[in-house]
Amino acid sequence: ASDPRVEKLLLIDPGIHATGVPAFVNHMVFPLQRMSAKFFSTRGFRSKLLTKSFIDPQHVTPAFVDEIMVSTQMEGYMDGTTRLFMGDPTVDVDGVVPRITQPSMLIWGESDRNNPPSNAARLQKMIPGSEVRVVQRSGHYPMVEQPEVVAETILRFAGVDRGVDVAKADMDGQSPGATVRDGAPDVELLRPVSERRASPEAQAAVEGGAP
Repeated sequence: ASDPRVEKLLLIDPGIHATGVPAFVNHMVFPLQRMSAKFFSTRGFRSKLLTKSFIDPQHVTPAFVDEIMVSTQMEGYMDGTTRLFMGDPTVDVDGVVPRITQPSMLIWGESDRNNPPSNAARLQKMIPGSEVRVVQRSGHYPMVEQPEVVAETILRFAGVDRGVDVAKADMDGQSPGATVRDGAPDVELLRPVSERRASPEAQAAVEGGAP
């Protein structure tokens, strides 16, 4: 958790407390977990699961499913998935997570059905000094449904200067399109780029042809 090679930690909708595995599966007798893992890896099941993971199911194209299915062919996938279905007792999440010392940010889809933002709040309490960005109009894959917002948030967290941001809203120094949730300065609700009001500086940059 204090690895010097890691300067910052950014997690997008991580399945740490909500893995998507029904609780009863962890109590099944082996090899039922292995059989469940195989079923979980089928294209048909993955397609249905992905459809429920998006606000707009049109994102679940055959090409997108192809990309997701690549992981099922990787070495160790079946063993790892089987351990997930068995409720691996060797993973002490509550013991490891609080030891994270790097600056950390959690990006979450506001409408994630299987892993709701309440889990982000739970995880935030466990990681000292962590921040949460909740992305509107997105489910479990905010980087797909709102790619501009997520990319912009990642770049800012990484400290990358992109110059004039044409999408920047006049938000008194906060992240573009952000509103503070429940008065907490470390929890922001991010609006889609299409719903933002451009600042005068950004609009002038666009009209002036700035790159």
